[in-house]
Amino acid sequence: MFLAYGPCIARFSHYRPLIGLDGTFLTRKYLGVLLCAIGIDAKGALILIAFGLVGAENEDNWFWFLQSLLDAGIQASSSLIFVSDRKKGLLPTMSMVFPGKE
Repeated sequence: MFLAYGPCIARFSHYRPLIGLDGTFLTRKYLGVLLCAIGIDAKGALILIAFGLVGAENEDNWFWFLQSLLDAGIQASSSLIFVSDRKKGLLPTMSMVFPGKE
């Protein structure tokens, strides 16, 4: 499942050109991984741009999440910076979806 907030995507051009990417494991009743893309607005507040629920954190799921983020309207520009903890599968797929970003 992928969910992107339309107003956040539309206003992203007014945010700082920075996206934080991370994944966290879900436990208890529902298992899987929650992938998140977070931006920072002009006042420094964190804004949840999009999230996705996947079965595991791997290259295929990160590729799907990043491609969905691009399809949702995030514009890949030279000033766009991604911050992550370099999780498994994220680095190899970053340059495939957002060329020049590693």
